[in-house]
Amino acid sequence: LFTTSLDTLTKQDSMLRAMFSGRMDVVTDLDGYILIDRCGRHFEFILNYLRDEDPQFVNMHLADKSEFELYEILKEAKFFCIQPLISLIEQKILQFKALNST
Repeated sequence: LFTTSLDTLTKQDSMLRAMFSGRMDVVTDLDGYILIDRCGRHFEFILNYLRDEDPQFVNMHLADKSEFELYEILKEAKFFCIQPLISLIEQKILQFKALNST
């Protein structure tokens, strides 16, 4: 379970904004929690990015990730349609490949 504010979820034009602005139907459980059928492994990172929108945070957080982990996080950013984050992660993947090709 994750707890955040509506302001965080609707900060950027993304699937989360669509979900929480009423443009999309959401599924809730019996306790009223909204269900998103995704692995939660990287969702905390997604929320932290939305809270601060800090490219330096992204670079620091991703610095020690493997190529596989970078692609996992990219997949989540794409699922949630967070274009600025997608661009940052794609740049990090290119840097990773450049460093590991020598």
